[in-house]
Amino acid sequence: MAPKIELANCSATWTLKSGVRRNHPLRAIRTIVTEALSTLEREFAALYSPIGRPSIPPEKLLRAMLLQAFYSIRSERLLMERLEYDLLFRWFVGIGVGDAAWDHSVFSKTVTGCWRAISRRSSWRPCWRSPKSRSSCPRITSRSTAR
Repeated sequence: MAPKIELANCSATWTLKSGVRRNHPLRAIRTIVTEALSTLEREFAALYSPIGRPSIPPEKLLRAMLLQAFYSIRSERLLMERLEYDLLFRWFVGIGVGDAAWDHSVFSKTVTGCWRAISRRSSWRPCWRSPKSRSSCPRITSRSTAR
């Protein structure tokens, strides 16, 4: 029989933030993203439904989508797989160590629903849908690109 080892007085304090090195580029990006998302807090609050199952918070959804773009992750399935094991990704998105990552199909449906809701809101409407800003919308034509 193997000897029993007890760790009665052993304790450690570790956080996701402490696991990210101080000069990592995502630290600066996370600060910028947090400031930008805090200005949109009221807009995000309007996206939440008072009924039904809780969904993925728009703030975390956008953070995950940024990671997908930064790291060239080609699908939501691979992004959710990476969120399962990558502590850097968990820290950036705001998911705790013990929390489960979302199902890829729920993530995809939430992205679609979130963008539909956002596009309906006048302050978020892209320039090609807003008649007021069509003149200031950048246009790329074959003439402007062929020099």
